[in-house]
Amino acid sequence: MTRLLAATAALVVSAACAAQHAPGATARLFIRGDPQAPAPPGPFDDPGSAPSQPPVDRPEAARRAAEAIAAATPSAQPDVPTLEGEDRVLAAALLDLERGPTAPRHRAAGDAYRRAGVLDKAHEHYTAAIRLDPADAVSWDARARIWRDWGFANLGLADARRAVYFAPASAEAANTLGTIHYVLGQRDAARQAFERAVALAPEAAWARRNVCRVLADLKQDGARFGCPPDATPPGRGPTPGDDR
Repeated sequence: MTRLLAATAALVVSAACAAQHAPGATARLFIRGDPQAPAPPGPFDDPGSAPSQPPVDRPEAARRAAEAIAAATPSAQPDVPTLEGEDRVLAAALLDLERGPTAPRHRAAGDAYRRAGVLDKAHEHYTAAIRLDPADAVSWDARARIWRDWGFANLGLADARRAVYFAPASAEAANTLGTIHYVLGQRDAARQAFERAVALAPEAAWARRNVCRVLADLKQDGARFGCPPDATPPGRGPTPGDDR
């Protein structure tokens, strides 16, 4: 009996030593349901490290973030009417321009914008027309009037001269040149331009009215043009661009 107990003890000691030195084995034996037993490592865990957090569903997180941003964004305002959408003439000119840029199409768009009082856009289109056709006298003249109406008659002087150069038979171009000279205080040059306009268009009341005004300023007789004695009210000169 003593020998049997000794043999059993030897087997237990031998098994314990073998378990202690076996690779990957644990020295502690856990009973099923032992609360101290750690959970087996998951497929993405590093054995021996702290248990990892559950994986994040990235598409779902992105969707929720997008919904949060959309909820924080103010609702879209209703469409505001625009000049380009309300003005039929301008809309037609811009639609025609989409067919391809040409000097006449840009000039038509410039005319529509100028008629609507949007001078910066008109200036852009007249400049584009001139770039495509440097001899476009109408666009040179229109751009000169814009400079004058902006209060920069000095910048419009060269444009007005080019308009007269490319359209020497145009009373309108001569009149524009005269108004710019007048604004710049160059009365005699203005008189010559207005007289040329009258010669080119004797029936144009605006040309005759302007020449009478500048002659009155110069205290010269305007009888040959049928000028009344009070052709120029005090403090007034030619009405730029409105007398055509």
